Amino acid sequence: MKNRSREHVCFKVVGWCVAVVLAEYTETIVDPRGKGFRARACALPTPKGAWQGWIEFDPIDGAPRFRSPRETEQPTRTDVVQWADRLTSRHLEHALARALGRLGDSIVLQS
Repeated sequence: MKNRSREHVCFKVVGWCVAVVLAEYTETIVDPRGKGFRARACALPTPKGAWQGWIEFDPIDGAPRFRSPRETEQPTRTDVVQWADRLTSRHLEHALARALGRLGDSIVLQS
């Protein structure tokens, strides 16, 4: 699976860090009902200096973007970037299942 790493910088906005996109994955991830999603790995530093990572999913049909629960916590930015670079299609499929589970069927049933 190919992915394209992005510049990972943290912008402070009024004392808060804004989440950053670590990688955008080129392969479409498909749920069991055949709906396609584009995936990207994102991260945010915690107040204690560690980094939390999750996956965001953009439905191909234009429905609203949604995200998985936290998928990882890494001690450094370098470590969370390496996590994002190592994700496979299988990891992304499981993250999609967790994200859809949080939403129930609402996102899947939209057309």
